[in-house]
Amino acid sequence: GFISGFSINSVTGLLTPLPGSPFQAESPAGIVVHPNGKLLFVSTIFSGVVVGFRIDQSTGALTRVSELPVVGNRLAIDPEGKFLYVP
Repeated sequence: GFISGFSINSVTGLLTPLPGSPFQAESPAGIVVHPNGKLLFVSTIFSGVVVGFRIDQSTGALTRVSELPVVGNRLAIDPEGKFLYVP
């Protein structure tokens, strides 16, 4: 599976693919962005992992930085960004 990323023209609403998009994530199910806007977490359906991506603040491009085996595919993060929950 893949995650497609786009920049949004705030005047016209035109979507433009981000550099490197689509980004590989095995069968994405849930997606959550850290409150600081610098990290994105994706849960997967079949591979049973949560994948962490760093978000490039100037381009929006994603770089895979971590992977953790889990059971579950929904994600929640606390407002302060200290805890990630997989119910």
